[in-house]
Amino acid sequence: MRPTQQVQFYPGFTPGGRLHSRQGFTLVELLVIIAIIGVLVALLVPTLTKARALAQRAACLSNLRQLGISWVLYSGDNNGSLVESYPGISAQTPNPSAWVQGNMQIPAEAKNSALIARGQLYQYNDSTAIYRCPADKISGKSGVNVRSYSMNAFMGDRSRLSAPFNHAYPPASDYVPYYSKESDIPRPASLWLFIDEDKRTISDGCFVFDPAGKQAKPDRYPAASNQRHNFGFGMTFADGHSEIWRFAEPSIAVSSDTSAKSFSATPNRDFQKLGQVTATLKR
Repeated sequence: MRPTQQVQFYPGFTPGGRLHSRQGFTLVELLVIIAIIGVLVALLVPTLTKARALAQRAACLSNLRQLGISWVLYSGDNNGSLVESYPGISAQTPNPSAWVQGNMQIPAEAKNSALIARGQLYQYNDSTAIYRCPADKISGKSGVNVRSYSMNAFMGDRSRLSAPFNHAYPPASDYVPYYSKESDIPRPASLWLFIDEDKRTISDGCFVFDPAGKQAKPDRYPAASNQRHNFGFGMTFADGHSEIWRFAEPSIAVSSDTSAKSFSATPNRDFQKLGQVTATLKR
C-alpha cells in the first residue's frame, strides 16, 4: 500500500472547495476606509454647497423676472400706468391699488400668502413662490416669510389716487420724480423695480432708498446678509432683466450680522451705486 499523500489546497479554500471568508476588517483597514470617506466628504461638501448657492441664485433671478413680467402686463392692461408701490397708511387702511399686501414684520401677515393674492400683480402670475427668494432664511422664527421682495418706492404716482392714499413724500417729490407711466421712465435698463430686501428690515412692499446714496445705514441696506447670495442681493429692472449685485464696501459685510446703529454720512460705493439706479434726480 502506497503511503497517504498530503493534498495541498490554495490558501483561502477549505478541503471541501469552499471559499474561506475572513471575519471583518483589521483596525488599520477600518481607519484607512474612514480616512478615505472623510477626504471624499471634504471634497464634495464645498462643491454641493456651491451648487446649491448657484441654484438659489438662478431661482431668485427667475422669480424677479416673473414679477417684472407681471409688472409689464399690468401696465399694458392699464394704458401704460404703473402699479402702485405705496402699500397704504397701515394694515387697517391698505392701498387697494398696491402691487402686494402684507407687512413682513407682523408675524400673522408674514406667513399669510392670502395677502399676496390681494395684490394687483397676482392676477398675472398666481404663484406665491415667486415672491420669496429661496435663499431667504429667517433665523429664530418658525417657518419663512412669504415675501422677500419689495418694489421701488418711486414707481407709481399715488397723486392720482383718492384720499387718503394720494399723498407723496413732500421732501422727495421736490427733487425726485414719481414715475406714473412706463413712458415716464427715462432709462428702463438702469432703474430697478423689485429688490431683494434684508430680512431684518423688510416690512411692506415699498422700499425707500435715497437716490443720492446718502441716507442708508449699513443695517438698512437690501439683503446685507452672508446667508443670501454671498453678500449680494437680486434686483429686476424696468426693461425686464435681473441681476445679482455684490457689495464692495467692507462696512456692509461687517455690519451684516449686527444691529449697528452708527454709520458715516459720507456716501459709500454701494449706496451711490444703488442710488443711481433708484430714480433720476430733478435738475
